[in-house]
Amino acid sequence: IHVLGVFVQSYNHALSASLRIVQLLQHIGEHLAAPLALAMELFVKDFNGKMVVTEAIREITRMDGSELSRDTSGSKALGLFLIETAERVPAVILPSISLLLPLLDGEAYGMRNAVLCTMCEIALQVLSRPGGDMSQRNARDQFLDKIEEHVHDINAFVRSKCLQLWLKLCNAKVIPLSRQQSVLDLAIGRLEDKSSFVRRSSVQLLTAMLRGNPFAAKLSIDALKEQQAREQQRLLELEQAANSKDSSTAPVMLPERQWEEMSANVEKNLVEALDKMKLSVSESDAGESSDSGKDDADDDVDDDAGNALTMDQQLHFLFDPECERNAERVVEEIIQSLTGGRVSEACRLLVKAHQTWPDFEAFDWSYANTSKVSEEDKGRAPLSSAVNKLREMFMASCSEQDNGVQFDLEELIARTGEQCAQGTMSAVSAEQLTKQAMIVKYLSDAIVFSEKMQNAIPVLCQLLGSKSGSDITEAVEFFVAAHQFGLVA
Repeated sequence: IHVLGVFVQSYNHALSASLRIVQLLQHIGEHLAAPLALAMELFVKDFNGKMVVTEAIREITRMDGSELSRDTSGSKALGLFLIETAERVPAVILPSISLLLPLLDGEAYGMRNAVLCTMCEIALQVLSRPGGDMSQRNARDQFLDKIEEHVHDINAFVRSKCLQLWLKLCNAKVIPLSRQQSVLDLAIGRLEDKSSFVRRSSVQLLTAMLRGNPFAAKLSIDALKEQQAREQQRLLELEQAANSKDSSTAPVMLPERQWEEMSANVEKNLVEALDKMKLSVSESDAGESSDSGKDDADDDVDDDAGNALTMDQQLHFLFDPECERNAERVVEEIIQSLTGGRVSEACRLLVKAHQTWPDFEAFDWSYANTSKVSEEDKGRAPLSSAVNKLREMFMASCSEQDNGVQFDLEELIARTGEQCAQGTMSAVSAEQLTKQAMIVKYLSDAIVFSEKMQNAIPVLCQLLGSKSGSDITEAVEFFVAAHQFGLVA
């Protein structure tokens, strides 16, 4: 090897050496892959023979794809040579990676595996170093995109190899945070693969991602959501305080605080609506004479009652006892009234809906065990239950809005920077606000990660009944890790 190195360095034998290396790999076998890769490392480090690596890669890519697919022994040897060389001198292969990309579309799955492993080694050893510039990060992301794409390869060996590469990257802790969720989705999607070794690799990747997760040692969703609610309230308070110089900024409150503000008004309007309901029921039982008296009394109602009657008349077509779809529409009307601040309208709608659909879950405020409570509590039972129904609707609508709007950290940082430049926010407040926003974003990502892990548990439970022993063993390993991190089914 040293003699060849001298010829390469001093007598321009790079091309002939690379040709001979490729021929040896093709015709003798895979046991030469490791020694020849060691020779490549020696040429590069001791004899400045980078051209040998480039020429060898060029010769490999010139081969016919159909020939490589037929000659499994030769393609396997060439693939092992590429992988071994990438592990030893990844920076030298990086400029020639464009030559290898066409092999990803070839018929030989062994060469696809080799190119993907080469990309993984380059991303791991060269492009993931601290302090890398933007071009390196972009190249790394392109390599990781290729590995992601081939998780869905037509060949099971390639799918399994891609999952193993992600496992290697996960153990090395070089998977970018922005890609954690997408890789987790890929692993969960491969749990139901028809190939047993693909399923095994996917469970191993899930276990490694759980044990090496960047979020928390305990991933209880309830605890994370409670902490997120506190930190989000803190963020809203900081943002409101920082923007206090701007008179146009409206105060921001969490749903719980908003409900506390309107709860007294809700109870007051519900009492009036329930009293009117009892009055209307007693008058209808009295007969037609009472109905005429009621019609006369209607002439003396105030403007608010007249407006309420108009609203009821406009929504009268909704109150069909035979149509539960209309009941759902009434729920939407109630929610819109609550979120719009029209509390009296929401209360009247709820009471009328209760009369129309008494057994519908959203409007059913009957108490089954009122025999054990006092007469005073019995009288308040419908009222408190109706208040709880309105609270459930209001909180559910706020929760849906929160889930539908993703937290945009970059937008908040940009807005904070503009306000700081304009003088409407101090530099200290901007820094505190940005830090708090990052904490909220971090907790949101942790909740999404934990929820995805929990959603994978039913599929992993099915693997416990698999005929393949590897499925059972890896599933048990995952459940051990899941118990340690506080996940529950």
